[in-house]
Amino acid sequence: MNSAILIVLLLLVGGMFGALFVFLVDWRYWGRREQKVKGERNKAQAANQVTQARLQRAEKGQLIAQKDVESLRQDVTEREDRLERQNAELQSQKQQLETAVAKIDQLQTSLCQTSDQLEDLQEQAAALKTENEALVGQLNRAEIHINELQAQVAAAAHQLTDAQILGKKLVEMQSRLNEAEKQTETLQEKMTAVQHTFDYTGKNQLQLIRGIGPAYARRLNEAGVLTLEDLAKCAPEQVVEIVQPKKWQHLQPEEWIREAKALTMKIGRS
Repeated sequence: MNSAILIVLLLLVGGMFGALFVFLVDWRYWGRREQKVKGERNKAQAANQVTQARLQRAEKGQLIAQKDVESLRQDVTEREDRLERQNAELQSQKQQLETAVAKIDQLQTSLCQTSDQLEDLQEQAAALKTENEALVGQLNRAEIHINELQAQVAAAAHQLTDAQILGKKLVEMQSRLNEAEKQTETLQEKMTAVQHTFDYTGKNQLQLIRGIGPAYARRLNEAGVLTLEDLAKCAPEQVVEIVQPKKWQHLQPEEWIREAKALTMKIGRS
């Protein structure tokens, strides 16, 4: 009985120790396994973080690449537009060049025609020169003939009678005499008018001028201007300085001097 219990107890103790040993072995195994799994998980997380960082960099690179692609597309579009404009300009220049070539051809044709016309004109000029020389010869002969006729006319004029010449001279002298008589009558009438004016105004000649009264005449006489001839030799400024008019008095010394010269000339002619 006691042996059976002891065996049972030993079996129980052995079972417990076996279970404990198995537990310890399993605990160490699973502990190592868990640490290994944690290490692999940490590595996976680190790798995941690295992968995410790479992915972010790749996304940034993709955005940059997209922007570069858009920029390249814009550049390509602008270059295509520029190329189209250049092609249009090239076509326009080509058309202009074709037009210029056509104009050059026309100008060459016109130049050829002008050259032909110039040759014709040169031929006509040569013919005209020949005709001109012939006309010059005819003109010289005509001048010689005219000189001969003039000599004949002069000879005929010298052959006029002395009576005819004297008659013509007499007619001319009578005409001059009539003109002289008319001039004498005109001068006599002017002298009479001047004399009447002198008689009317007194002995002071200066009062014959319109605008010169006794006071102005007296001032001019006191300054040595006694006659119309003296007044005609004065300057307008000198007349104003001698007369010394008031501010409200309006003088015309130029008209006085002009009228004095006219009267002096009339009196001198008479």
